[in-house]
Amino acid sequence: MRGSFSGCSRRSRESTQAAIRGGNDAALTTAATVNYSENMSLPESNVLKLALIATIRPIAAMLLKFGVGYKEFAEAAKIAFVAVASEDFGMQGRPTNVSRVALMTGLSRKDVRALRERGEVSDQVKARLTHLPAQVLRMWFTDQRYCDDSGVAATLTWDEGEVSFSDLVRNCGSNLSPVAMREELLRVGAIKQDSSGMLVPLRRYFIADSARDRLTEGIQFGLRPLALTLAKNVSTDGIRGLRFQRVVDSYSVPLERRAALEAEVTVRLRQFSEEIDDLLSEIGERSSPENGSAVGVGLFYFEDYDAK
Repeated sequence: MRGSFSGCSRRSRESTQAAIRGGNDAALTTAATVNYSENMSLPESNVLKLALIATIRPIAAMLLKFGVGYKEFAEAAKIAFVAVASEDFGMQGRPTNVSRVALMTGLSRKDVRALRERGEVSDQVKARLTHLPAQVLRMWFTDQRYCDDSGVAATLTWDEGEVSFSDLVRNCGSNLSPVAMREELLRVGAIKQDSSGMLVPLRRYFIADSARDRLTEGIQFGLRPLALTLAKNVSTDGIRGLRFQRVVDSYSVPLERRAALEAEVTVRLRQFSEEIDDLLSEIGERSSPENGSAVGVGLFYFEDYDAK
């Protein structure tokens, strides 16, 4: 079974901790304190409003780039607000009534009723975290049935023998046909097909080849998981039971060193993500999904040019 935690990765973690201990703590604390103290004199509602505006700015930039304006964004927000108010604040397991939803959301009862009648406020608006092509690649690189003796993802036949690409797709529980899956993975360059028809894995992760697809997937598989963690943490009393949520940053990294830093951090994040991926896959192999829920870890590198 593949799922080792190599010494190389352990050394990376140790050097990362050493780098933090070596003098970045003051910069991190100062930056956080300055940003926080600047808003201390503002009313709490204004602080939240400023945080929302700062967060929505990069989202607005992405949406505007692809012709999605405020009207579409507001419509999506309206559906989400009504869905949450209807499902999470009802009494005795029943949906919240129209009047209370209108009161909570600030929308008119007419708008709330119209959304409900159109069927847009339902479980159908809840996007799943499962990404089928990514799931196929994950199983290919982590399941021992599809790896060679050294634990590396193996070259597979199309549909011959006990282990094949078609078998891999079917074992992922995908409703998508193996043909469609093969074409999609070929299209984005995640696999290649050699002259004999064998399928060769090239990349462990699915990366969309168009900017619009990356936008959709980034929102669904990046922003949404982070929002789920935040929602859990703000609904938990005290600090016990909080899910891990950290941002490590510095406002003192010179511009000329950021490219090298990003490259180094990317390597370490990739190593760590593969360790977590192996761990999740190893546990998942020994169990079956019971309620369709997902667990995972999100990792990302960022540069905040608005924070000046």
